[in-house]
Amino acid sequence: MKIKTTLSLIGSLIISNSLLSQNIIKSEEIITSGRIRSHIPYNLVSDKTHKTVINKEGDILSLRATVKYYARSKSVPKNEFSIITKERKNIIALNTSQSLENIIVFRNNNSLKEYDKIYSSKSTNKGITVFRNYMSNSRNYLNEKFYKNNFELNSSGSIDTHQIERYKLGCGLIAIKTRSKFNKKRHLFISKTKDGKLVEIDLSKISSSFNNQNIFNGLLNTTKGVQQISSDWGIKGIFEHNNVITVFLQIKNNLLPVQIDLKTLKQQVIKNSVLSEGEFFNEHRHTTQSSGDVFYMPYSGGFVNIYSDLKPTKANMPYSFDLKLYDEKLKLITQKTLKDFYFIHHVAESSGFLIIGGYTKSKGYLGYPNPIIQIIKKSTMNITQTIVIPQKNGTVDYIGYNKTGQILIDISSPYLGYKKNENTKRVSKIIIDEIKADGTFKNNLFVH
Repeated sequence: MKIKTTLSLIGSLIISNSLLSQNIIKSEEIITSGRIRSHIPYNLVSDKTHKTVINKEGDILSLRATVKYYARSKSVPKNEFSIITKERKNIIALNTSQSLENIIVFRNNNSLKEYDKIYSSKSTNKGITVFRNYMSNSRNYLNEKFYKNNFELNSSGSIDTHQIERYKLGCGLIAIKTRSKFNKKRHLFISKTKDGKLVEIDLSKISSSFNNQNIFNGLLNTTKGVQQISSDWGIKGIFEHNNVITVFLQIKNNLLPVQIDLKTLKQQVIKNSVLSEGEFFNEHRHTTQSSGDVFYMPYSGGFVNIYSDLKPTKANMPYSFDLKLYDEKLKLITQKTLKDFYFIHHVAESSGFLIIGGYTKSKGYLGYPNPIIQIIKKSTMNITQTIVIPQKNGTVDYIGYNKTGQILIDISSPYLGYKKNENTKRVSKIIIDEIKADGTFKNNLFVH
């Protein structure tokens, strides 16, 4: 796909030639907006990093922000996509059909084989289009796969029509929840987006906790003990490790793992694992999300569930977050309570360490979100380094890595509210560093 050479972002970028020659971009700061035009009465209510990756040539591909401008009563979504290439050493616009409203981007941890790709999707009443963006030789490429709504499947000689209700994207994977137009029964399908072939997981056949409509109705281990729950379900995430696909179903505020072995075709529901989505947080007056998420650990094949069961208040003090580390079979290995965060956005794995990113309000600019990074040694669960970056209304929004073992930290400012006649810049930074054997950053590029 051709790449436009005109700059679409207002900003500056400085990259060292010597660093680029080593395929290591150590630090950069990108200003993604200049002065807000005073004659337009709008507020900018979001600036969020969706996903950032780096390929082996040192090119960075970033879906950096979904921005909404509230002009009088009209809301205008705007998506910003950018590429930083090794050859050009600057920002260039991403020419892609993804520049659409309401795009959903898969932000969770990549598998190592997909570390340099960005998966996203767009849903309409016609179906789901899955996009796969990647960089090669300083060029951006885009592949698409379409999943039709109201698709038909032949079962025992009868043809049933399936209407898509929900879905969740993974790295090269998609989990789709449908409802039969005939008997309203729920169905769960998984697919590798390269071939588009749908494989059904019949929940009622592999677990007595699902009734004949595939609605959960049974006992479930939760953070509050074993509970009797009757509830429909959603989809939280989908991951693959060694040909085993794990789908996390969302049942109220609980996460229920379902696994399918692609070699043996064995399917199972894992009810003994206690995973939570936590309480809901109003991070910003325009956005509400749960405190909990599940993250895939690509080096070990395990998972991290992190959440807070505390009901949010307006206080600026940190919340306690529970971190639980599971192996690839969802057996609990260890756990720890974190006490330095107001909110946690992302968790990544680097060899024997976990890197946790989010924001705090009790350090840096007091009362404002400030980016915070914490490194934990997996074998002991000891904290080896905590870094707070004094940046008003900033957060560690995303943590990634590349195959050389470098860690990619994406810092953004999603909590700024721009008002008429206000001259404020929102700052996004990409920092790439390495973790030493003692669990600290090699170059400590977060301190200027």
